[in-house]
Amino acid sequence: MRVHPLRSVLFALAAAVPGCTSSDASGSDRATVRDSAGITIVETTRAAWTDSAAAWTIDPSPRLDIGIVDGALPYLLDRVVGATRLPDGRIVIANGGTNELRFFDSAGVHLQSVGGTGEGPGEFEYVRALSRCGADSLFAHDLNWQVKLFTADGEFVRQQLLQEPGSPRTPYQLACSPRGGFVISGWGMGDGPPQPGFSRAMTTVWLLDATGDSIGTIGAHLASERLTSSTGSRPHPFGRTTVFAFGAEEVYLGDGSRFEVKRHARDGRLVGIQRAPPEDLSITEDLLNAYREDVLSRVSESLRPAFEREFREMPLTDGVPAFTAIRLDPAEHVWVRRFTIPGETRETWGVFAPDGIFLGHLTMPPRFTLLEIGSDYVLGLSRDEDGVQRVQLHALDRRGERRS
Repeated sequence: MRVHPLRSVLFALAAAVPGCTSSDASGSDRATVRDSAGITIVETTRAAWTDSAAAWTIDPSPRLDIGIVDGALPYLLDRVVGATRLPDGRIVIANGGTNELRFFDSAGVHLQSVGGTGEGPGEFEYVRALSRCGADSLFAHDLNWQVKLFTADGEFVRQQLLQEPGSPRTPYQLACSPRGGFVISGWGMGDGPPQPGFSRAMTTVWLLDATGDSIGTIGAHLASERLTSSTGSRPHPFGRTTVFAFGAEEVYLGDGSRFEVKRHARDGRLVGIQRAPPEDLSITEDLLNAYREDVLSRVSESLRPAFEREFREMPLTDGVPAFTAIRLDPAEHVWVRRFTIPGETRETWGVFAPDGIFLGHLTMPPRFTLLEIGSDYVLGLSRDEDGVQRVQLHALDRRGERRS
């Protein structure tokens, strides 16, 4: 990979891959579907939601809003790292500021809080995420991705430490399946200390069973594109990383080098590839200026000279990521979060249908971070202009689904 000095502007264009139109799979000429050695490749050339009547919509007004500026402690949210809606309508929020799981009824009334800071059963050093791995199981993750299993009633069941197979290292990223099991990636650390400058760390992606034992791999993938200095290592602001989600039977994986998601079976076999229409992933002067202004707006005056120097010397990647996260809804539509331009207040998610056809994009409400997708809702973290956190549920209208 070439790494260029910051003053150079790069133009890395995603390229379309030719194929033969298959009206059997797509129902129109908007996609090509072909088989390559048992791997189904679906390439969409025209998104299904080009007709606005077919597009899904998100109600801009929340149906449920949990969080206040001042008042009772359970409603004061701080460092929310996850939220989920249980089948009976209750909402569970992982409140990182207090290392608690907070339970609310379907109207947003606080019911109970469990967990807390400590080393006892069900307590956390630093809660970092909340996952649903089955209808009635809550998987809360501690500092090093330790799994702490709770029932839907908030009862602590057990703790489980997940590690890279054959190593004491804990995962860099993790996802679980609603049918049990995990997919993890490592940090991609090599031998010896990291070298200053730009680096691309590679990792194996492993499949684990419900007990944490390895059942296979998905091969070597990009862990992250990073910048390393004398003070440490961090992801490059325009860097790519391999992200994934684990469905009932398949793992959906991509590194954002193009608008492409790969599908792997539970034994690690590649079974499908789905691609959205190609897009320009160039790093432009406007993007660089937006990044600079965004950082300067958030650092103190004393730190600005150091940042300006780092900005001038920072190497660039060969383009921005096409996407930076993957999530699944209950029907296993694949949602991919577009790279967010610095300073932008809205997330945009691209949506693939279960058959691999790209439907189009959905833009979230302002300052809203998507945490969970339901059959008729999106649940996420909202921040107002003063940084006050709220967990909100917005209605999702799939009115055009039958036509798309």
